[in-house]
Amino acid sequence: MAAEPYFGDSMTLSVTDPQDGDVPVAGLQSVSVMLSAEHIELFTADSIKRESVKKRELSVPVEVEYAKFDETFAQWWMGVTSAGSSIEDTSDVALFSIEGTITSANGDTTLEGSIDDVYFEEMPLWEASEGEFVSQSLSGTGADVSNFAPAGTT
Repeated sequence: MAAEPYFGDSMTLSVTDPQDGDVPVAGLQSVSVMLSAEHIELFTADSIKRESVKKRELSVPVEVEYAKFDETFAQWWMGVTSAGSSIEDTSDVALFSIEGTITSANGDTTLEGSIDDVYFEEMPLWEASEGEFVSQSLSGTGADVSNFAPAGTT
């Protein structure tokens, strides 16, 4: 298979609502997804070379930028489950999912993927400049990647 350039077609950020499942809250302008794991190396006394390596504690760091979003997006993060505007006194964490599709430049292949159980430690309420569209950035950590596979676009 020859390498192909890809074009970011469709990416969304959804909140995981226990009653309603995934609810879309933002259309994403850019997404960065990494896989990160702690690696443990084994060295033995009879060699200077590494004997073995294993990984553990996988996480999925993500960064997103969005300009189009549901106004209740920050309320989900604040724990607001009904009409209201104050932070709920709860330790429950709002979990989000990121779903995206990118398409090869020749249109023959799509790559879809989902990042599951993403949490954001910080949530901007607004970052705005006069005379400009509001565009915000988030950094978070996901628990897993699912539905990640190339598919033909026949």
